[in-house]
Amino acid sequence: MKIGDLVITKRDRLGAPKGSIGLITNMHRVRYDKVHSLCEIYLCEGGRQIRVTDENLEVISESR
Repeated sequence: MKIGDLVITKRDRLGAPKGSIGLITNMHRVRYDKVHSLCEIYLCEGGRQIRVTDENLEVISESR
């Protein structure tokens, strides 16, 4: 998963229901009990920007 990938959300979030489609605009490394990336997603529906961990996203189309 990297910046520019088209993704779909796997979980419901406030303002972004499960199945929302968006584009990854930025990524930050986060360390809790496991190492994950916090992704900033620009949603296609509504044009909102949300932050989601990479484990709650699924790649639809990868950027080149």
